[in-house]
Amino acid sequence: MSGQQVSQIIGVLVIFYLAGLLGIARYLKAKHPSVWQLLGSPSLLNWSISSSLRLGSYVLFSGAHRQLTDQRLTFAIYGERILLLVVVLVIAYWKLYY
Repeated sequence: MSGQQVSQIIGVLVIFYLAGLLGIARYLKAKHPSVWQLLGSPSLLNWSISSSLRLGSYVLFSGAHRQLTDQRLTFAIYGERILLLVVVLVIAYWKLYY
């Protein structure tokens, strides 16, 4: 596998990660609007740095989603965390071997 192929894989994974974040934002808007508003109403049309950071910290570092007792949301958040870990591991592989 060449370095260019690895960088393309990283690009695809990052696109999936961002799409997942947008999906979580849409789900929060539909099912938990008060949480969505607290996060700055993140959406594709309203994607500011502050709402992006709030959503990212909610997904990656906060355990607040557990209070909602929403299994679908929990599954999506854990999926995003795993995907980000895969992205970091692929970037580490790329940096070490290319």
